[in-house]
Amino acid sequence: MKILVLKSSGNRNGSSNTLADAFIRGAKESGHTITEYDVFRADIHPCTG
Repeated sequence: MKILVLKSSGNRNGSSNTLADAFIRGAKESGHTITEYDVFRADIHPCTG
């Protein structure tokens, strides 16, 4: 199964990212394909249309 994990915490070593990393590790060990995306640090701009 393909899984997308969106991280949005500003604290890279905080509890939210630690929990997400544990989930990712377990999912990978189970054979799933993981894509991580750090929304907090992404260069995303709102629609101007």
